[in-house]
Amino acid sequence: ERLFQVHLSENSGFKDEHRAVLIGNWQLEALSRIHQQSCARGVSRTYCLEARNSSEEDIRASLECWKIEEGHRQI
Repeated sequence: ERLFQVHLSENSGFKDEHRAVLIGNWQLEALSRIHQQSCARGVSRTYCLEARNSSEEDIRASLECWKIEEGHRQI
């Protein structure tokens, strides 16, 4: 009930690279589990993809991978 914003980006583990989250990334399973949890009454959850070092094509692919209703995405 207390998780209101989810911040996602792909990184090598050596630095914060801000790449799109694509198929096969462990974060997609975590995102699915988070999305299944309810929020406090009247509160919505925001999903934020920080992918400023990605192509438009990779960002679009990332959004397709998420399989979350359009109303829950914020970029």
